[in-house]
Amino acid sequence: MSSKEFIRKNKKIIILTLAFILFNAIVFVAWKMTLSQGDKTNENVNQKEINTEPNDASNQKIIQQEQPDGTIFIYDKETERIIEKKFTDGSFQNFNEKGDLIRVRFATDKGTTEEYDAKTKNIQKRIDYHQNSDKIDSIIDYDSSIPNKMLKVTKFKSDGKEKLIVLEYEPSTGNKKTQIQYKDNQDKVENIIEYDSQTHENRKTKEIAFKDDETTPLLVSYYDKNTGNIFKDEKYSDEENKISIIIDYNPEVQERKIKETILKPDGKKPSIVIEFDLQNGNITKETEYRENEDSIKSVANYDPNDRDKKINEIVLKPDGEKPLKITDYDPNTGKKKRTTNFKEKENIIKNFIDYDLHTNERKSKSTILKPDGEKPSLITDFDTRTRNKIKQTKYQDNKDEIETIIEFDPNIANKKINETTFKEDGKTPSLFFKYDEGTGNVLECIEYQQDKNIIDTITLYDPQEDEKIKMMKKYKPDGIKPSIILYFHEHTGKKTKQEEYKDDEDKIETMIEYNPDTEKIIRKTTYEDDGVTIKEITTP
Repeated sequence: MSSKEFIRKNKKIIILTLAFILFNAIVFVAWKMTLSQGDKTNENVNQKEINTEPNDASNQKIIQQEQPDGTIFIYDKETERIIEKKFTDGSFQNFNEKGDLIRVRFATDKGTTEEYDAKTKNIQKRIDYHQNSDKIDSIIDYDSSIPNKMLKVTKFKSDGKEKLIVLEYEPSTGNKKTQIQYKDNQDKVENIIEYDSQTHENRKTKEIAFKDDETTPLLVSYYDKNTGNIFKDEKYSDEENKISIIIDYNPEVQERKIKETILKPDGKKPSIVIEFDLQNGNITKETEYRENEDSIKSVANYDPNDRDKKINEIVLKPDGEKPLKITDYDPNTGKKKRTTNFKEKENIIKNFIDYDLHTNERKSKSTILKPDGEKPSLITDFDTRTRNKIKQTKYQDNKDEIETIIEFDPNIANKKINETTFKEDGKTPSLFFKYDEGTGNVLECIEYQQDKNIIDTITLYDPQEDEKIKMMKKYKPDGIKPSIILYFHEHTGKKTKQEEYKDDEDKIETMIEYNPDTEKIIRKTTYEDDGVTIKEITTP
């Protein structure tokens, strides 16, 4: 069939087809013109989210079209590719030049924007906004090569600008690596937490709390990788960038101290070291160092089974090794039991003090030792009720025997009651003094015969006047019968009378009377053998 014959037979169909093509061409041209003259107000909708829209309408490079459901499609004018979709619920989507989805804004009360990697189609950033506000609440950065793998989370304060918390994640494991916390009312770092990002998601390894200057640490804490428990704290001084306290913990038990070190102002050398029991956390030892030296000043040991109960306390000499003072404590009551003091230049005990276990630090006995540091030189006993001396025992210089014993009134400090001086054997008395309870003056003195426990002389004193003699009686060798008795005037203190007794008898042989002012003899009386009958009276 020839072409002319084909056209003739299909003429109507060809005419209708050409008319349809022409009509569609006219419609397309009209649609293009409508788009280019579209509502300029709609082109500026959501300009904050679409940064490609210019403010100058004459230079616009986009066109937009509203769909029947209200959705607005925005196209690149040159490429005619869709670059954004805006939905009636307020959400939108952004596309790149290849048509790949790169950004999404969800319609929620808080509002969320997500950005996607054009190549992997994975999310690479998410922005959440505060409730009913355009202020940013948080930003999440993702590793776009792996679906939903976070790299960083930034939480903002209510102003949407200043950071509140920043979390960083380990790319290889996805575990938390670092957390930075900012101060509530300041744009300054408050603390930084480091995590074990290789093996545990939320296991801390280090935490730093900062001072107000944001750079100087206030507290640095270290954590055990196996248990996650804290094992060390470093506390810094308030005024300087120097460590003031270090606390070591038992990593097997949460926050159980094993050692606390208080440092000197240099932040390096220890001032006080406190050690704790691993099981119950009680103090076991406290070591104090000298202020301007590295040597130890004192060491206190504690009962680990009883909180704060000391066993002993040792004060050391400047060398930090030899003891200067040791204080022992009773294991039952925990009260001070004995203090031992050493000589400063020798490792020899100087004295020790014993304490009453029923009261708090009240002395019961004090012992001063001889130069050898072993034998007692002076022992003083105390009344634990009044704390006054009740007895004092002095030992002979080069012997172990007692030299003197003094007894005191427990109710009046240093008030003597009796005093005994012993002979070389330390047992036989040599002198005995009795003191008046009222005045404390000597009331009576007894002298003993040499090498014997037999009275030689008794002297009575006036208790109202110190050392004023009232009577003196000297005994015969038997220590019973008097040999001579002297009487003294109560006012002048001079002799008034003298009685001399016969040998081996308790009978007066002679009596001599004296002038109480001059002590001159005024009368002498001699008695018969009976000691009563006067034999002779003579006067000067």
